[in-house]
Amino acid sequence: MNSIKTPMNLLSLIFLLSTQAHAKLTIHEWGTFTSLVGSNGEAQNGMYYEDEPLPDFVHNFGDSKDSPQNRGMNLWGLPSDLSSSPPRCSGYPKVPCEYLFGQMITQKMETPVVYFYSDRSQKVDFDVSFPRGIISQSYPATSYSLPEAIPGVELKNGFAHYEVNILKAATVGLPFVDPSNIYSHARHVASDLIRVGQEVEKFIFYRGLGEFKTKLLTTSKNGNLHVRNKGICRIPAVFFFYTDGEKH
Repeated sequence: MNSIKTPMNLLSLIFLLSTQAHAKLTIHEWGTFTSLVGSNGEAQNGMYYEDEPLPDFVHNFGDSKDSPQNRGMNLWGLPSDLSSSPPRCSGYPKVPCEYLFGQMITQKMETPVVYFYSDRSQKVDFDVSFPRGIISQSYPATSYSLPEAIPGVELKNGFAHYEVNILKAATVGLPFVDPSNIYSHARHVASDLIRVGQEVEKFIFYRGLGEFKTKLLTTSKNGNLHVRNKGICRIPAVFFFYTDGEKH
């Protein structure tokens, strides 16, 4: 069994081949974490907003290939526009507002996409773990996932398992996505088609929410920005991007 970990060692991707030993397989994963920090370097709560809307077929937190998608509903089967929802939390049906009460959400795991390249059709068991958060959205649906979507659940110890069938020389229609949707851009890659359950795509897509402190401390004082690496891994370069909403 092989293991792939991000440089922050927070998200692990573990895969186990279930085909003959000589089958070739390359897996390419990319994605980002997004956080908002104050001038003192402290990460701010409330990072649960969906900046880029996803297609309706993308599954919510707790959905699996055997569970129905409760579109327009939260995970308790209640309307998602309850007056008891946290302020300014409406309009984000992929992350039910009722699950955000009392939760610290300082990190968004944004748009991880996993591509598969193989020399033949084969089956792959693919796992994603997020110890300090949960997998909030996915397509195809997970084969199973944790934690369970039940009232009062803590948004941590996230885990998703995918039973992937890599399809070679297959011609299968994909769910329609408007070309202007950010999701459609990820399809412009020469990766193999995959199937999980009855759902077919060119990749595994998922997003997550969590709470953790990064090893990169960013502070500002008197108009100066300070960046400090508190970890043991060398960071050879950083990029600074400034915008005021109109020019950058």
